[in-house]
Amino acid sequence: MSQSPRTHRLACVIVTHNRAGQLRTCLTHTLQQDVDVVVVIDNASQDSTQELLAEFQACDPRLVVERQRRNRGGAWGFARGMRRADQWLGGRGWILLFDDDSWPESGCISRFHAREPLYRREGVAAVGAAVFAADGRAVEANRPVLNLFRRPAQVLALTARRSHSLRDLYHVPLGLLRRPGQWLDVDSISFVGLFLDLAALPPGRGRYPRGSLFIYSDDTLFTLELGRRGRRSILDTDLVFRHDTSAGGAASSCLNPAWKHYYIVRNSFLMNRALSGLWFGPLCLATVLTHTVKGLQLRWRQGDGRLLAMVALAVRDGWRSDYRRPHAELEARCTRPTELRLSQTEGTET
Repeated sequence: MSQSPRTHRLACVIVTHNRAGQLRTCLTHTLQQDVDVVVVIDNASQDSTQELLAEFQACDPRLVVERQRRNRGGAWGFARGMRRADQWLGGRGWILLFDDDSWPESGCISRFHAREPLYRREGVAAVGAAVFAADGRAVEANRPVLNLFRRPAQVLALTARRSHSLRDLYHVPLGLLRRPGQWLDVDSISFVGLFLDLAALPPGRGRYPRGSLFIYSDDTLFTLELGRRGRRSILDTDLVFRHDTSAGGAASSCLNPAWKHYYIVRNSFLMNRALSGLWFGPLCLATVLTHTVKGLQLRWRQGDGRLLAMVALAVRDGWRSDYRRPHAELEARCTRPTELRLSQTEGTET
């Protein structure tokens, strides 16, 4: 592995849960590049993840693993991993965040190191990579957000002529995402291919993501908050990540397990307020209605009311800004009685 000349260290933070096969690909690509440490937060995986991580640790001392006794969610995992990396770097250097089913394309890290002094001179605190699936399609869930509510004239001047859907109006245009050499100021970046300058992050509250969100919206809220505090975020299209999207995501019609809908709806109350201010009410209503319709369809077609129950709980907790509901309770509510009895029977077999 060739080392590029650089002045600051880089720590990667990866959160994983029961995706050993994808994690192998992720670590293989990552450890081939010029990184100083790779922090993996294992959220109580029950597959072969532990053995896989031990295998990689035996070959590469840069890999640091912290295993949790229970699954505390991606949001908590990134917050914990950032703390560990922050301590390891002594508050100086850069952190790179990504999921266990994504990885930096060959040369991505070297290009970042070459440009890092320029990012600092330009006052950039967060740099997002362009994220594509294996077949070359842009991954919608990872397309950086342009805040139409905060700077409508600027955003529409960039997106209106290039839009083919409502979503296109407030995301980086696909044509620009694919164009090499583009630097574009953005308002929110996903936690797939996000480089963060520790020296530019605020001290105390706001330095790390909200771990209480469990999954979904933690990246949007975190990067929006950076912008609110005057930190600059950009997309650099010469930095490219790959994301294995075969497992689906938040854009899928009906997510399985149904508790994923709970987190999308509940967290939308907080996210939409940060995104749009006074417009958060209509945005939340649209989110609730969208997932309610999905729940009604599932109830009508399969007689399964669990998704509807998750939406109802999410509205209750989101309206109250209550993020204390245990994940184990949601899992239990989403388990059919027959599935629970089968699980208990299997657990008592000898």
